[in-house]
Amino acid sequence: MRQEQVRTKASSREGKMAEEGRGFAATGPLGWSLAYLGLIAVTEYVIAAVSPQVGVLMQALLLFILIAHGAAAPDRKWRAVLWALVLVPLARLLSLSLPWPGLPTVYWYVVVGLPLAVGAVMAARVLGYTPQELGILLPRYSLLRAGVAIPLGLAIGLLDYVFLGTDPLVGRFTLGELLVPLVVLLLFVACVEELVFRGLLQRAACQLDGRKGMVFVAALYASLQVGYLSVPHVALSFATGLLLAYMVHRSGSLLGATLTHYGVSVGLLLLAPFLVLSPLTEMMQQALAPLSTVQLPLMSPGEDGWRLLTPPVGTAPVPATPAPTPSPTLASTSQPGLAETPQRAVVANTDGEGVWLRGEPGLANPLKTLLEGTPLLVVGPDVAADGRTWKQVQAPDGTVGYVAAEFVSAAP
Repeated sequence: MRQEQVRTKASSREGKMAEEGRGFAATGPLGWSLAYLGLIAVTEYVIAAVSPQVGVLMQALLLFILIAHGAAAPDRKWRAVLWALVLVPLARLLSLSLPWPGLPTVYWYVVVGLPLAVGAVMAARVLGYTPQELGILLPRYSLLRAGVAIPLGLAIGLLDYVFLGTDPLVGRFTLGELLVPLVVLLLFVACVEELVFRGLLQRAACQLDGRKGMVFVAALYASLQVGYLSVPHVALSFATGLLLAYMVHRSGSLLGATLTHYGVSVGLLLLAPFLVLSPLTEMMQQALAPLSTVQLPLMSPGEDGWRLLTPPVGTAPVPATPAPTPSPTLASTSQPGLAETPQRAVVANTDGEGVWLRGEPGLANPLKTLLEGTPLLVVGPDVAADGRTWKQVQAPDGTVGYVAAEFVSAAP
């Protein structure tokens, strides 16, 4: 009888260990993982398209839930994943709540990246990870092969620019202006994000469920890009996340993934904006124009509550020469049609970096950079697009386009 009880207890214990060992395939971790991925994606969408204030509250709630869930999780491996995930809402709360609205964009990366790096190091110590386990070592293959990572990242960044059309971090493509952004993007974007995602999170997720953890982290990385409201960008981010995860898995080092990530950031934020009118970039945008117009829906406040805005369809690619002003494709804040009396204005509040004049309201179709103080004529109504208000203006050379309203001030 006693032997039968011992066998029963042993069988129960083995069954419990097998259940915990199934990783993301277990009902608990799998369901919670999908729920957290969905919640993070929804929160990013709310921040960009509905209300940043509501998004901040959702991020704070997510932070509390992850901490509490991690403390209550019985499985050590699952608890490590949850506590590593805490860094995700923490980073977003930092970027949304720090009280420096006039800080140049390049220094925001420092302000957010520095505490995030400290948090990652503290989390690694709590979880008992050594630097070698996080991939902080030289790769198992030669440094020459790792050197291919930067050109690969540059190519990905140039492709991503076709979808996003981001503003450059500098006003002029000179060594003096590029030096600080190049250092910041390496240390506080590439190094910090790879430490968090491919170091800490991938280590915890792969300990839980092997290579499926790589897919989970890539999906998490892509879900954080939902705020850009571009389906092709999210898909490219997921593919890039899988590539970086494989590089770390194959080499055992963060070096190759960090250099690739650095190349993506440099290509997207520093190189591509100054190649926007080159023949190669124009050909790429024309070829990928059907994809670049696929956007997530936007929300706008109306008299009867929030309403859905229809995204533009068939947006024209960047023209080689200024094109006629397109009619607004998203909901206007006033009646359509040109203003009866153009108002004089100037480019302002850019901290000397300048702003993009775009062919249509929204983040797509950049035409040219307007420097701080450039005189403008406001020739049309304000238009809401991509979570911002856009003013239809005419540049000194006669080009008509759209500029984000926060960078346009009435002429003195």
